[in-house]
Formats: sequence, structure tokens, C-alpha cells
Amino acid sequence: MPMLKMRHLAVLSLLCAAPALGQTMNVGLKSVTMSSEPYIFETAEQRDVKVTLLLKFTKTPFKLLFMDNGDLLVAERGGGIRIVRGATSASPELDPTPIEGTPTKRETGEPFELLDIALHPRFAENNLIYFSGNYILPEGQRQAHFIVMSGKLANGRITDLKTLVKTDEASFAGGSRLQFGMDGKLYITTGAPFGDAAQRLDSIYGKILRINDDGSIPSDNPFVGQPGARGEIYTLGHRDQIGLTVRPGTGELLTTEHGPNGGDEVNLVRKGANYGWP
Repeated sequence: MPMLKMRHLAVLSLLCAAPALGQTMNVGLKSVTMSSEPYIFETAEQRDVKVTLLLKFTKTPFKLLFMDNGDLLVAERGGGIRIVRGATSASPELDPTPIEGTPTKRETGEPFELLDIALHPRFAENNLIYFSGNYILPEGQRQAHFIVMSGKLANGRITDLKTLVKTDEASFAGGSRLQFGMDGKLYITTGAPFGDAAQRLDSIYGKILRINDDGSIPSDNPFVGQPGARGEIYTLGHRDQIGLTVRPGTGELLTTEHGPNGGDEVNLVRKGANYGWP
């Protein structure tokens, strides 16, 4: 059949399938307005999901971290750390002001963007809290310097700030996750969605880093002693890591990673492994 006639047939078939003028088509799921009263909404996988609104935040909550006393720490993206009192009760209460003592900017004026928080496995004894973040640089493309710090959280305030990981290299201001492993080491994810930093051992970007709880470098890290390599590096070749967790029972680490235009990954973390990006 000539190509022109095939095109005409394709157009006719589309016209025949279209609704008549004035006729509406309901496509997709109903939109829902958030309410202080319990409400029902649907997802593509599940119908009749009931939601009860407990708290509202002015900034985007980026990490939820439960404490042994039932309170909840909430890291706000671009903000500070908030405390929710009695978070597991029927009437949780959000402290009106963020925890004092979290950094807001560096000496040169760049604002600090909080990314993730983690409590020391013996927090009840030492009150140590860890957080990662970016110092946002004034130039475009959201360039930043990545940093990991620790401090002591007590009486609604963070004191004794200490820098554990830092770099003079700027990169895209992506996310980061912190997780203590069963070996007592702190694991840190960094992203490198652009450029070749994920494959460079002199860069902390596009890596999983592993440090001791005081910021020192474990002697059994895979690239310790290698000329030009950052000793904190545990794995390399990562793009944009948004999840990090310990697998119950085995203690294995799992990380989730955004791929470009699809191709997302769940990775089992192996010492010294290269996960291929880019």
C-alpha cells in the first residue's frame, strides 16, 4: 500500500477513536485536597488509602529519624532539624523552632543546605548526631562543597561541632545519605550525576565513603595508602544515590541510585567495587 494512503488511514483511525465534540474523558486519578480531617485517595497500585494529617511543615521534610524516647527528628531540606514530641502518640507536637546549633552558613558566606542526619549507635550514652550537607556556591548550576559534621545533641541544642569530611572540589549540589553499619563505621553516599568525578579516586563525589565515628579513616578501607586516592572511599562509580540502609539479619548495605532517564538501581555494597557510572 502506498505510504500516503497508509498515513490517511492512520489519521482516520485516530479520528474515529476520539470522543465527540463536547464529550469529556476522565483520565487518570482524582486529585485530592489535603485536609485536616481524614480523607481517602487512590494510587495506581492501591485504592481507598486513608490519610490522617498529623503535622504540617513549612519546608520539605527530607529525613525522619525516630529516637528511643518516641520523639522524632526531622531534617528539612534547605532548613534545619526539627523535633516532633511524642511522634508515635495520637497527638504529636512540633517544636515551633528548629534545633539550635546547626550551621547556617560558612565564614565566606555560602549558605548551608542540610541533607541527612544520623544518630550514633550509642547515642543514649554520648549524644552524638551526624549530618551531611552542602555549602551552596554563588555560581550557577547549583554548585556546592560537600561536608559531613558531627555534634552533641542535648536539651534541644547542638554543640561541639566537628568537621569529619570536607573537600575543596565543587560539584553539583545533590543528595546524600548517612548510615551506621553493623561494624560501627559511618557510611556516606555522595552523588556525581555530571562529569567524571565518580571514576576519580582523588574525588569524594560519586562514592560511598566509610569513616570511623570520630572522622578518622579505617585502615582496612580499600584505597588507603594508594597515591592520590581519598582514603575515605569505599566504593565508586555512583551517579545519584538517594537511599542507604542496612539489611536486617545480614548487616549488608543496600543503596538505591537514580539512573539517567530510567535505569534506576538497587545495589548491594561491596568493598572496593566500581558500579560503572558514567
